[in-house]
Amino acid sequence: MEQSFIFLKPDAVRRGLCGEIIERFERAGLVVTAMRLMQLTEEQADKFYPNDKEWLTMLTKKVKEAFAARGESFDKDELAHGKQVKAYLVKYVTSGPVLAVMLEGNDAIKITRKLIGSTDAAASAPGTIRGDYGNDSVYMATKEKRANMNLIHAAGDEKEAKAQIKMIFG
Repeated sequence: MEQSFIFLKPDAVRRGLCGEIIERFERAGLVVTAMRLMQLTEEQADKFYPNDKEWLTMLTKKVKEAFAARGESFDKDELAHGKQVKAYLVKYVTSGPVLAVMLEGNDAIKITRKLIGSTDAAASAPGTIRGDYGNDSVYMATKEKRANMNLIHAAGDEKEAKAQIKMIFG
């Protein structure tokens, strides 16, 4: 059995979507093995998002894709902009309580990521959590100089899941 880690971000908590979202994971056969409503500190939030160049520039590449889909260009330094987006993310996930959840099941990480959908809710497929409940986009978040409010964070791989589970649940 594999363990995965997610947290429902402040927008999901504020909108009262926690029960519906958790139910989706349970219906997919994953088991909730730990859950904690909490307020992340800036230090904790900073640890959830990598500081490496690859991850930071990937953030800007997603912005470029969102702008290109609208026929616009986005010509900012990828690393500098990625660092700014990370700062927005930290501010966003510390703006209210989050619901941290440890999930367990066969291929838990892969299934979790599939259920969540694309980082950009506007581009997420119907039937995914972000596709069904998301009401924001990378494009608008960038235009408004803030984080993309996309409801949920999920560990991307087993190493990340283990580190995040340890950070929150010990």
